[in-house]
Formats: sequence, C-alpha cells, structure tokens
Amino acid sequence: MEPRTFSFLIDGEGRRFFGPGPLALLAGVRTTGSLSASAKAMGMSYTKAMRILHDAEHALGVPLTVRSIGGEKGGSSSLTPEGEDFL
Repeated sequence: MEPRTFSFLIDGEGRRFFGPGPLALLAGVRTTGSLSASAKAMGMSYTKAMRILHDAEHALGVPLTVRSIGGEKGGSSSLTPEGEDFL
C-alpha cells in the first residue's frame, strides 16, 4: 500500500473543475501539440476532453489553449501563456 494525495480546484458552486486528469490533458497538449492526440493517449474521447477543457476555462475565466481547426495536416492545439502558467 502507498499513500497518495490528490488536489482538485473547486468552483464557486462546489464542482471540481481541475485535478490530475485535466492536468495530464494539458501536459499532453504541450507535448503533442494536439488536444485530440492528448485525449487519445489518455484513452479519452475528444468530446470529453473538450468538455473538461471548456469547464476549466469557464471556471478560470481565461483560455488555456489556442486551437486551430482543419487544414492540410489537420488541426492543432497549443497552450496559451495562461495555460503554461497554470501548469
């Protein structure tokens, strides 16, 4: 057995909006340059990843990523300066 501690951020209504999962998701965006690839590496659907990211951005009041859609090589994502600071 090994003790572990997890931290979560709670919004004004008592809902968790940031913890180990969203942290790993943003770290994956930093590494891969893609929200989709980060979600896939975690075994998470893109839709769920978007919801998690949206909830965190809404609670914090700042964008955490910049997303570009489509293009010849597909879309991409990167962290905003606030997203980098948050990590």
